[in-house]
Amino acid sequence: MKALAKTRGLNYVDYHTPLKNTGNGMDPDLAKDGVHPTMKAYSIMGKLLLDALK
Repeated sequence: MKALAKTRGLNYVDYHTPLKNTGNGMDPDLAKDGVHPTMKAYSIMGKLLLDALK
């Protein structure tokens, strides 16, 4: 995805790396069911997006 975005002149925001745990999943405080982000995860994602838009 990152490479494709670069070839098209688009920004790519990597949410996976900052949110993943050592098992390559998400901790319960970031995704109670392991998939859907919690408000804490959305807060992290929002900061990443704002940084990318600067």
